[in-house]
Amino acid sequence: MYDPTISIGAILCVLLSVLLAHRLAKRRDIEKEYNSSVKEFKNLLVPFLRELEHPDANPAVLVTQHFPEHDEAARKLINVLPSSKSKKFQEKWAEYQFLYQQKKSMGIAIAIAAEVDDLSKANNVEYLYEQNAKRRTQAFVIVNETVQVL
Repeated sequence: MYDPTISIGAILCVLLSVLLAHRLAKRRDIEKEYNSSVKEFKNLLVPFLRELEHPDANPAVLVTQHFPEHDEAARKLINVLPSSKSKKFQEKWAEYQFLYQQKKSMGIAIAIAAEVDDLSKANNVEYLYEQNAKRRTQAFVIVNETVQVL
């Protein structure tokens, strides 16, 4: 004989299985897209961070030169970030944007002049290297903290 209770239960079980499989596939696709975007973003920043580590690197030039492509990648990344990471990432990214605006406002002077805290010491070569290292470290820390959020 035909038992409608068993048939309805079997149909519900199949439907729940299909729904679960669909949700898992959707979640896997979202994770894959997130991981791909994060990898692309990090791959873009790694050469920049390596350049910043070089003692002769001019952080102002590097930041102004690389920021536009970093910003474009960050905007794409924000679209796939989970909300838990999005806010923290945007806060850290705002610090990098502020650093970029500072360096950009210096204009052409960044290519020919050293950025120093005390102009009276600007004729001391060791002081200039110290100031350059300070600026490189500042930029490195800001970008590295942004990447660490991911």
